[in-house]
Amino acid sequence: MSLLDDHPQPWLLVYCTNIEGLNDILVQVWEALWNETTPVAVKMLKASGEMQRDEFLKEASIMGKMRHPKLLQLYAVCSSSAPMLMVCELMRGGSLQNYLGRQQTRQLPTAQLLPMAVQVAAGMTYLEEHSFAHCDLRAANVLIHELPASESQAATVICKVEPHVVQKPFWVF
Repeated sequence: MSLLDDHPQPWLLVYCTNIEGLNDILVQVWEALWNETTPVAVKMLKASGEMQRDEFLKEASIMGKMRHPKLLQLYAVCSSSAPMLMVCELMRGGSLQNYLGRQQTRQLPTAQLLPMAVQVAAGMTYLEEHSFAHCDLRAANVLIHELPASESQAATVICKVEPHVVQKPFWVF
């Protein structure tokens, strides 16, 4: 199946490739090219129930308000027809959970793990400062992009938190 069959807007999708490891029961994630220049992730809502639709739109609304270098950025939402789509920043490395699973054959040194933890903490600090609580912080909801190693330095892993959040009531401390 291609998203191009369902959503023929040429301004949005030029090619689509299913991204393994980021799909679940309710959503499917595709890699695509937006405006013929920008590689993006397209999150497609597979479920058609009213509750799933409302949650999808609520997540998109909150994501659209957040701007931080360690939070996944939302670029656009297509909600006028089914299936509903979110166009987000592409993190080609997949989830931190999958990345760490691929590293099982060797123990990652603290020098590699600490920068990842600091990046996740920076995203979480932003959420806290803006009175949001992350509903599901786990390695599966931290997306990564790995920059290749060069002669002068080891590979760098960029981590960004996928913001599954709720607005905290004023009485939560």
